[in-house]
Amino acid sequence: MNRTQVIQFTRAGRGTLAAPALVMATLAAGAILAGHGAGINVLRLTRDPSAIHYGRPSDGAISLLGVVCWAACFGGLVVTALARRALGDHERFRVFLANAGLALMLCLDDALLIHETAGRIGDVMRVGILAVYGLVAAKWLAVSKPWRDRAAFPAVVVSLGLLVASALLDLVDDLTDQASDGFGNVLDDALKIGGIAAFVVWTAGSIWTALSSPAISPPLSRIAAGRK
Repeated sequence: MNRTQVIQFTRAGRGTLAAPALVMATLAAGAILAGHGAGINVLRLTRDPSAIHYGRPSDGAISLLGVVCWAACFGGLVVTALARRALGDHERFRVFLANAGLALMLCLDDALLIHETAGRIGDVMRVGILAVYGLVAAKWLAVSKPWRDRAAFPAVVVSLGLLVASALLDLVDDLTDQASDGFGNVLDDALKIGGIAAFVVWTAGSIWTALSSPAISPPLSRIAAGRK
């Protein structure tokens, strides 16, 4: 797909987004209103944590910023994957899509506090969640092979190492039924925030490399073939 085709595709699709957007907006707003009508306390699901507990607007701000970073990484990786596929680079398309899958898993876990609260549901749920995470991580390693990129691999090690350490602290607290003291919680959060920061650096560097001018230019053979 060359530049002219992209422009034509974009212009052709502009008029088709109004109806889907209206449908999605109606479904989303309707679900909230229907839940309220059914007696569900939807405000506990839709309001910000600081609003529910009548705290300061800054309460949980860094945690929410971390979720935003995860979401931004996921979106950027998906767009980069689609860009590489448009250029016929199917190998890097799979790599960036795998990276996006990892970012999505970490985003959902952080946003919904999955691994922190899984133990409250039961041991079976905890084992099931860990198994799913293990499968996703194994698939990511098999497709992405991050060790091949010597420049970016140290950032991957730092990021995932800090995130795993943070998760292990939560797991120890859960298994021992003992809540961490003040410093334990600070250390847990510091490890997690550090891991997110390193993940953002790795993601931004990978995207910049993939979308920079030399990397995104089609091979000369393809350009020559398109002129025939």
